[in-house]
Amino acid sequence: MRRVVRRSAALALAALCSACGAPDECSSVAKLVFHAAEHKSEVKVLRGSQDALREVKSDRLCAGDRVRVPRGIVVDVKYLEAGSNEHKLEGPGEYPVLGGVRAGTPLGNLLKSADVFGWFREDGPETGVEAALSRSVGMTSPLAAGQSPQVPLYVKSSLRDIAFFWSGGAAPWRVELADASGRVLSAAEVREPTAMLSRFARPTDEEYQLSVRSADGLVLTRKLKFEPDAQTPRESAEPDWAAIVAMLSDPDRNWRLQVWSELRTAPDSGMKAAVMKRLQTGALR
Repeated sequence: MRRVVRRSAALALAALCSACGAPDECSSVAKLVFHAAEHKSEVKVLRGSQDALREVKSDRLCAGDRVRVPRGIVVDVKYLEAGSNEHKLEGPGEYPVLGGVRAGTPLGNLLKSADVFGWFREDGPETGVEAALSRSVGMTSPLAAGQSPQVPLYVKSSLRDIAFFWSGGAAPWRVELADASGRVLSAAEVREPTAMLSRFARPTDEEYQLSVRSADGLVLTRKLKFEPDAQTPRESAEPDWAAIVAMLSDPDRNWRLQVWSELRTAPDSGMKAAVMKRLQTGALR
């Protein structure tokens, strides 16, 4: 009889633990390394979707986790299959845990050579871009900061809507997307320096042109190229942070318009706000 009671109690306890969600329910890809023992209780590991985040008490991290670091605290993250390299996470900030980080892979090499996690700090370094934009005689966009108008902006052909913003000129502005022949495919007239253009059917590999014309006659033009993309729409609204890191670190192509357009409709988070802030100031080049 005593054995039956003990077995029933154990089963009930196991059911209760599975309902609350154990921290090891997914495969670990990284671990936290603390510089001070007291920081363990202050650094938060969040797991789950944006609308169902929960805190887990573990220094083992799974892909998709978020590490929330308070102001004044520094913690390191070590990816288990990426060699001995550790990455500094400095507060305040909310940092993503990326999947697919392995030694010798493009993402693994990228994280080894660049401190991309600095993008996700809430109070990251400001640049002089905002001041320069306010002094600009014409119009410009931080999404193309530091690049010639001849350098195209790249987006994926599966992108549903293109979100663009700029600085300069007087309202209203007319925004147009035209093909190589000059035929207008999508247009909008706005009173704020931001616009969302609906995607048109079956973009080709030709060079398109994105243009903004202000009421006082200023014109901003940028070349636009669609990259063939066989991806089906993601079921999750959560951004693919590994893909975003890779795009923003591409040395040959400017994917900032793609990233900005993706993040505009993503669920709000500290990570989203930090990256969008840097895109707005031209800090991510």
